Amino acid sequence: MWKILLILAMSWLFSASAHAESVILSDGSVLKGQSLKDTPDSLVAETSFGTIRLGRQDILSVQAESASTAEPSATKPVPRLEESYGVDEDRAATRLIARVWGEDTAAAFQQMDRTAKATFLDIAWEKESRLLHTYYYGYHLGLRHFTVSPAFFERDGMIPRRYVSGFPTIHDVTVWKAKEYAREILRINPDDAVAMGALGYLCLELDEIDEARKLFTKAVQKNRRFVEARNGRALAYMRMHHQKARALKLFRETVAMDRTYVGALYAMGMCHIAMMGHDRVGLDEYFGRIVEADPNHPDAYYKLGAFNEALRRMDRAAEMYSRQLAVNPSHRKASERLAQVSMMLKGASEQALTHEELERLSGQDPSTYLPLLAESFIDRDDYERAGDCFSRYIAALPAEESAHYSDLSLLADPKTVEEIDTAYPREERRRLIRQFWVLADPTPTTPLNERKVEHHRRVYHARKTFADGIDRLSLLGWDKRGDVYIRFGAPDHQSWSDFLVFETKPAVAKVKKRINHLAHDALLEILPPRHLHGASVTIGGGRQVSSDVRGIPTFPLPRRTTIMSDGVETGYEWESWIYGNVGGGIEVTFIDEIGKGFYAFAQTPPGSPNRLLWQSLAPETVVGRIVNKQPSTYSHDHGGDPIGLFAAFAAFRGDDGKSDFEVYLGVPTSDASGGGGEAILEREVTVYDRNWNVVHREAKTLRETVEPDRQDGLVVDQLNVALRPGEYLVAAQVRQPSTGGIQIHKSPVTVTDYTGAQTVALSDLELAGRVSPAQGASKFRKGSWEVVPLPTQSLSADTPVNLYFEIYGLTRDDFGKTNYQVDYEVETQAGGLSIVSTLGRLIGQGPDDLKSRVSYEHTGDTGDEKMNVSLSLPEASGPAARITVRVTDLGATGHPSAHRSMELTIAE
Repeated sequence: MWKILLILAMSWLFSASAHAESVILSDGSVLKGQSLKDTPDSLVAETSFGTIRLGRQDILSVQAESASTAEPSATKPVPRLEESYGVDEDRAATRLIARVWGEDTAAAFQQMDRTAKATFLDIAWEKESRLLHTYYYGYHLGLRHFTVSPAFFERDGMIPRRYVSGFPTIHDVTVWKAKEYAREILRINPDDAVAMGALGYLCLELDEIDEARKLFTKAVQKNRRFVEARNGRALAYMRMHHQKARALKLFRETVAMDRTYVGALYAMGMCHIAMMGHDRVGLDEYFGRIVEADPNHPDAYYKLGAFNEALRRMDRAAEMYSRQLAVNPSHRKASERLAQVSMMLKGASEQALTHEELERLSGQDPSTYLPLLAESFIDRDDYERAGDCFSRYIAALPAEESAHYSDLSLLADPKTVEEIDTAYPREERRRLIRQFWVLADPTPTTPLNERKVEHHRRVYHARKTFADGIDRLSLLGWDKRGDVYIRFGAPDHQSWSDFLVFETKPAVAKVKKRINHLAHDALLEILPPRHLHGASVTIGGGRQVSSDVRGIPTFPLPRRTTIMSDGVETGYEWESWIYGNVGGGIEVTFIDEIGKGFYAFAQTPPGSPNRLLWQSLAPETVVGRIVNKQPSTYSHDHGGDPIGLFAAFAAFRGDDGKSDFEVYLGVPTSDASGGGGEAILEREVTVYDRNWNVVHREAKTLRETVEPDRQDGLVVDQLNVALRPGEYLVAAQVRQPSTGGIQIHKSPVTVTDYTGAQTVALSDLELAGRVSPAQGASKFRKGSWEVVPLPTQSLSADTPVNLYFEIYGLTRDDFGKTNYQVDYEVETQAGGLSIVSTLGRLIGQGPDDLKSRVSYEHTGDTGDEKMNVSLSLPEASGPAARITVRVTDLGATGHPSAHRSMELTIAE
């Protein structure tokens, strides 16, 4: 057995690639790998971390290595037993080998010389128990300065989530196995200080803190220079309640004994984070020492990046995250934060990752970069691809995570949310959700819903930015900052307790000035006084204070005493957000009262003499007041100024049980032409059924020559759709391509069922701008008439009212004749009605009544009739009129009737 292990060891130790290279970076760190592509601007290399691209400006030098010239130690040093490995350690090793691999292997081991034993112990124990190799045999082989696994520091919320790297934990079974081996060594050699230290580290990994402390203390007593045991003892105290200050002192003593002990430096920095929480004082100094001692450290740059990000030094944070990925490409959190910081820098007109880089990275790591690529597409106004990125990202999430993106509780009003939550069966719930998103869609004529894309963007931002203080077992996805962000989007201004930003934008300054004025007599409650600026005013007994609070919330915040021993008084961490266009302008203050990164609304101070004032300005009150009126806000940039659009609808009997539904659209000629000689409009119409599914979608470009004297006219379009009777939503959009002018119309409509009627029926009324004999094919043709609709539903008092409608189901007598009466009734504020066309016998009218009526009696040869009539209104008709058409079938028993009405606006 031992011979086989030895052969494998030697073949591994002396193998080397003929094309291996060492790339020395400008910061002193070294990457080893094989060059794949070398250009004047960059170097692409295959490393153990994968394929990476390095810019030439980041490379100090490249050194090639050859298998024929490189020493074996260039790959891995030849193992050598240190003086610490003596007779007792050898005896324990032999007995442990016999237990694990048998007596024959133990006997062979005893016959080896010291060099062969070193090789055997190195290879055999690395394969059998990597942890025992690390904490015990590695020490005897000169592989010292070890420490706990990095996951040790991330247990039980020991450090703020911002600094958590997400290192995997070691499986307990692996630790138990190594622990049993270490115990066996101590049974054989009870005074083995190195074994005590090894067992202590294994106890730390299993969170057996008190046993670990005792083992390390005993090991240090036996060997005062045993720095690894001193580091372990400090780690044990770090995990004990109210002992972090003592732990930090022990770490400092350990580092003072050996300043090259990077593991102790890192542990000391982590202890500092655990002590200070979000205060961050001195953190850059601690981790700066680590990267100075070890430029290739796998995590220290990430901590520096998180530190700088917390201080809003985004450019510096991006640099640190990039350095971390250069030396440790597998650091997932560094990759995620670099992507996020890159988008923040982009929002500030800076750049960390280009769109092309995001496209490439999203293919390699979609869970990290797809949302960032989506945001990049949003910046390019490509919402279709942005929506696709978010859809792919959300589809790959666990159910409990994807639920955050489908939750509508922060978007819809409480009644709608309750209706959706209680809907049954499941398909009804889906229908209500579709209804919500269609009604919220700023461009309902397109397949894409920009509001939904924006919601996904806001939720992603909330999950990545406002969840640091959320308990992992909590069902919450973010703190109150996330709630406000998802409802209202990014604030126009932010200021932080550790990074004050004065209100300089005009819209923001206006809001701040108004709130300062409201709180004028209570400004003495707002601390610290040094942030009061502007003109002094006299309050109370003549004390002078400023009337202008800048950089801090215009809201009193509680005070506390810092955890530092110097007793300096300091405030809780807070954030202040100002929205200039939400609720007329608001300021919302969040506070972290527990020091764990969980921000809630700042509360009204108890016992304040100005309690009523602060209650009215309390963030929860302000936000609640707005949410009651409008649960969420979103303003979509349609890329152009609004233009005029008028829409009207009418339905007539069609074929196969359907109705011919007609959509009439009108755009002022000046808007459609942009002032030129040709009107051009890009028109889109989409029809949704009762289940909020699309039943018709159509897009078309309209072109029409405009005469110079028709600039005040109307460009009219008509769309015919065959629909089954029922309820629908019609959405229409028009855009003038040269000016970018745009308008969108949404309207619910009901399509009447004209099939199977047992009595007379009347179609909808179409208000026409012109009715004339048809000449050739036309979209406005109805039988022998060309009926050009008037979508404005508005006309001047001296303009004839042209109506088109159809009658169905008239009763025919024995001679095939029909006999029916048509009544026209007009309701106005004053005046009467006159008849232009004489389509029958006048029955009567009341010219001075508020409600005027005229009737005609008709005969015909068919059960269906197509009718048009032209009416004129008197000058004193008023601003509005209601026209009702009633048809009575005089040839049917009981004289059944049907009627339709239309509202008109009368222009002066």
